[in-house]
Amino acid sequence: MSPSEINSIRCGRVKLGRGTFRELPSLIEEISPHMVGFVIDSEVNRRWREKLAEVIPSRSEVYEFVAKETEKSLARAEDLWRWMIKVPFTRKSLLVGIGGGVTTDLTCLLYTSPSPRDLSTSRMPSSA
Repeated sequence: MSPSEINSIRCGRVKLGRGTFRELPSLIEEISPHMVGFVIDSEVNRRWREKLAEVIPSRSEVYEFVAKETEKSLARAEDLWRWMIKVPFTRKSLLVGIGGGVTTDLTCLLYTSPSPRDLSTSRMPSSA
């Protein structure tokens, strides 16, 4: 793995395009986290539940919420932080946001916030 690839993993990775969803298991394996947390838009989860079940590893936790613009709030962020603490997330955990802008914005906020340091993160827009 090159230094730029390592930096990409540490700082976050955005994957777009056809086939991205099928790449998720290999991306998770490459990062090799101790556990994976998914922040998922409930509408995306409802529509893609069967496909998600195929790619979400057994050592993972799912945080599902109704992703609407009003959910971009400190209250939602606090709820997500509490979920991360309860799971518990560590420096060797991976956080994946699957959905549109609200979902990936909140996932990014958690990644850049005083949550567990060096948390790996990945964002997958629902249009991928």
